[in-house]
Amino acid sequence: MILPKKAYLNAGSGSGFYALYAFDRALQDAEIHNFNIVKVTSVLPPGAQIFKNKRPGSYELLPGAIAFSVLSKFTSSDVVSVNNIGIIAAAVSVALPVNRNEVGMFFEASGYGDQMHYQRIAVEMAEKAMSDRGLKIAKIDYISAEIELKEGEYAAVVASAILI
Repeated sequence: MILPKKAYLNAGSGSGFYALYAFDRALQDAEIHNFNIVKVTSVLPPGAQIFKNKRPGSYELLPGAIAFSVLSKFTSSDVVSVNNIGIIAAAVSVALPVNRNEVGMFFEASGYGDQMHYQRIAVEMAEKAMSDRGLKIAKIDYISAEIELKEGEYAAVVASAILI
């Protein structure tokens, strides 16, 4: 059984002439590019600590290690989207319980639009999930990234909670 004790919130953006390369640059910007990321669902273990904008597990994860992550990502090359918005964004929120012996919740959101839009969506989902579970919220935090789309390039955004 693996029960993480820490979660690192990081976000980044990148662009390039290939979708996967743009995604890799976004991972680099978020400083999570040297890990093999395995996507997990939305539960923060009881008592886990949250760290924001810090390199995940500087002394705990070695390059190439498998890292479990709540991951929000979006990649596009469409300069003008359906809503005429040339920006993409990704966000991850985390709701921390009043009682540290209870679980918290992560939620992710991404797509066309600015990061404030996806921050709101991720926060609203976390609030609802905590309410559905009958849990009181002590604090909600989030991390996000956005990038403007450019003609002839792919752009990518990531927001992540790496669980260690």
